[in-house]
Amino acid sequence: MPPASPQTGDTAPQLHLPTVDGQSCDLAALRGHHVLVSFLRHAG
Repeated sequence: MPPASPQTGDTAPQLHLPTVDGQSCDLAALRGHHVLVSFLRHAG
């Protein structure tokens, strides 16, 4: 059985992602702020 989908108000999972300028961002460091995560497909 697949895991349940996240619901509004659920805590986001831990994410450590690269930014568009090559830096990295840890989602936990942004706790308490509104965050929009956009996943872009890299052509190549």
